[in-house]
Amino acid sequence: MPGSINLRIEGQDEVLNPAAFINAVRYFWGMLRDLDSALSKGEKGAIKWEIESLTKNSPAVVAFRGSSLTDRDTLVKIEDTCIGGLRELSEGKRLPYYSDSAIRNALRLARLHSPNKRSGLRLIQVFSDSHQVDLGPHTVEGIQSLTEFSYESVGSVVGNLDSISVHRGNEFRVWEELEARPVTCRFPPAILEQAKQALGNRVLVSGNVRSNSHGQHTSVLVHGIELYPEDSELPTIEQMSGIVDDFTGGISLGDYIEEVRSG
Repeated sequence: MPGSINLRIEGQDEVLNPAAFINAVRYFWGMLRDLDSALSKGEKGAIKWEIESLTKNSPAVVAFRGSSLTDRDTLVKIEDTCIGGLRELSEGKRLPYYSDSAIRNALRLARLHSPNKRSGLRLIQVFSDSHQVDLGPHTVEGIQSLTEFSYESVGSVVGNLDSISVHRGNEFRVWEELEARPVTCRFPPAILEQAKQALGNRVLVSGNVRSNSHGQHTSVLVHGIELYPEDSELPTIEQMSGIVDDFTGGISLGDYIEEVRSG
């Protein structure tokens, strides 16, 4: 049975600013819901979240417990993905199922860490019975290294189209094959039907591609999308060998190239 996922926060001089407390709980709860939606593959998620306990000591601890009659496995996955994903984000990496919305909430939560401000938090921790991770400036830097783009160019990405969202602008996500990481693709309304038909398939998405300082693609302003064949569907060398006629006129390729060079 999965345990609770806990948020531990502490203010300055053992005084917790109300706005910082409310925002921390709101961002963390939003992150849990985003992970629930991604892992259960449902817009509204599969988990009902409740605050199991709230300590009044310093630091304050808010314990979130999820319940589900149909999808208990997702609870375990959320715990592992939540804490493990925050640790990876702090190192400039990104786990599967961490949607852009989940990353935004993680960034907002980490930015509340401000030991030198009366209204800030001097401690932010997320923990369970077996895992713990601290959030702070290192988390902010790690997320920014992933999400802030350094340059933009016309290009394409290839991967599986695994989710579509139209609630906060038209976006779909492609799990890029080269980097094994998700890329957010923003598209005009005219491409929505194409995106729906391609959902779950391997696609080539072309457009304005933004990349971060690591050279990893972060987003695409989509110009076009098309189904891309699986490697197993591509013709072999043997199958392609008879497609082109004998353009050398019967002589060896080396002799043919030499003739072309000498005019």
